[in-house]
Amino acid sequence: VRAGLTHVNISLDTFREDRFKAITRRSGYAKVREALQNALDTPGLHVKLNCVVMKGVNDDEIPDFVELTRSSQVEVRFIEWM
Repeated sequence: VRAGLTHVNISLDTFREDRFKAITRRSGYAKVREALQNALDTPGLHVKLNCVVMKGVNDDEIPDFVELTRSSQVEVRFIEWM
C-alpha cells in the first residue's frame, strides 16, 4: 500500500479445503486463505474476491461468501462457470 497498491483480486471458489484441492488439483488452500486475511487486514487496500460458481460443486457455499461481505470489507464477484 505504501508503494501505491490500492486494489487486489483474489480467486477462491470454496471455503472447504477438500473442495479446493478437487477444483484446483493442487494444495494451497491455507496459503490462499492467509493471503485473503492479510489483504483484509491491510488498511486502505480494496479487496475483491472472485468465485466461480459451479452447480453441484460449490453452489451450496454462496451464502458463506455473502456472509463474508457482512463481516469484512470485501467485494465478492460471482462468476458463472460456462
